[in-house]
Amino acid sequence: MGVFAHLCLTGSAFLFALEGYYRLKLRGIKVASPSTIGELQKFQQQVAQEMGSGSWREYVQVVGQVTASQPLLSEVKRIPCVYYKTIISREYEKQGSDRSSEIIGRHEQSTLFFCAIIKGRLR
Repeated sequence: MGVFAHLCLTGSAFLFALEGYYRLKLRGIKVASPSTIGELQKFQQQVAQEMGSGSWREYVQVVGQVTASQPLLSEVKRIPCVYYKTIISREYEKQGSDRSSEIIGRHEQSTLFFCAIIKGRLR
């Protein structure tokens, strides 16, 4: 019984930490402010003059139509895309009902693409 309680407590702590991590990540995405491309270029140039090139990071939401000269085909659904990631895992039970899993395959691919901005703004 003590081992089960310890596993539950450890699992709860892990899930609590994971929830906090994703909450911070989501907050960063929510603060993405609407900006024009011109505004972003202006901010980038100002930061580059003050702190050096490559020092500026900003969350933006890009709204537009993506096109690629050579689109990929996703591995599972076989639909055109510019990025995909496939992970194949195997789950099994060991003797004594312990469950375990392992990743037996992983494939990630992307291609260059162009995004035509809708209404001239990044959102």
